Amino acid sequence: MIIFRSVPAVAALVLAGSLAVQVPAGASTTDGAEAAVAEDLDQSPDEELPLGDLSGEGKWSVLTDNLRWALDVAGRVDVNTRDGSLTHVEFVGIDLHKVVSTSKRDIGTLLVQLYGKGVDGDWKYTTRLLYFNYLASGGGGFNVRIGHILVPFGLNLPSRTPGTLRQYIAGRNIGFKADWGASVNGVLPEWNYEISLTRGSGVDFKSHDSPYLVSGRIGSSMERPLVAGLSALYGDVLGKNGVVRKARVGADVRWLGGPVDVRAELSYGSDDRTTDVLNAFGEISWWSPEESVMGYVQGRFFMNKPANAWQETSYLTVGARIHVLRYIWLSADYRHGLTRDSRAQNPDVFRAQIRYRFF
Repeated sequence: MIIFRSVPAVAALVLAGSLAVQVPAGASTTDGAEAAVAEDLDQSPDEELPLGDLSGEGKWSVLTDNLRWALDVAGRVDVNTRDGSLTHVEFVGIDLHKVVSTSKRDIGTLLVQLYGKGVDGDWKYTTRLLYFNYLASGGGGFNVRIGHILVPFGLNLPSRTPGTLRQYIAGRNIGFKADWGASVNGVLPEWNYEISLTRGSGVDFKSHDSPYLVSGRIGSSMERPLVAGLSALYGDVLGKNGVVRKARVGADVRWLGGPVDVRAELSYGSDDRTTDVLNAFGEISWWSPEESVMGYVQGRFFMNKPANAWQETSYLTVGARIHVLRYIWLSADYRHGLTRDSRAQNPDVFRAQIRYRFF
């Protein structure tokens, strides 16, 4: 069984992959820069929510040029099917995306997502994503991202619209989707990569118990119908019960064929060097011809081995999203436990959400 003993082990694995994706001699880097900007500012096809464009001439054009924005408001209800209890969740925030440019080239991309979130009437501020991605090489092959960034691991692929019901298993592997820190990343003709060093505390920057997280992913071009990637992470991750030493290696794949999108992820590692962990995820989604309706089926399979026997939990989720008006999206899903442990720990839940995105 693979259990990482040191940070250099993971760093060496990921850096070795990144060194293998140098720009070929004579290859153009212009497309890489455009792809790097597009990756930061455009939503992945399955989560695309529109943004308004403030570009124009005038004395404020230096601020508004290549600036896209949206006011994002949503309300959600979670229904526990065991006892009928309800939980309501609301959020409201601003979503800003800007390409910072000179007359000669793009300098980088700025992304700002600042939100307030309420759970049963208890409101708090939360930072979703907040970073600047500097195009250091000018061609997109080597960039430096700093701020509250997505942790590069598995199917935590670029998605600029958090807050959707549809999620993957970053929470199970890492404990969160985004963390405070920095990364080096690049988009090349056939490959993309990202290697990060982050605080290890998730949404809030916390330094007690000295958490940290080293992570990275290398994958094939996101422009192709078939995308595959390899990931690794290692660090002391801060959670509700203190620091947990996490080590993971993983593989992910995505195939897009017309209206059908298939995704899968498999990861293996350990928690605190005492519990072996195996996590798997699979999804099939479908889009209507007008792309106003999307439906999906997800399977989650988790195994832990704290002692001498593996403990298994698994879930099936069925969901859909409908774009009903220009600014309004309706979503719903149902999660069902497939094993006795999953049903005992987390009863079946039905969720419904309405989202208003003004721009």
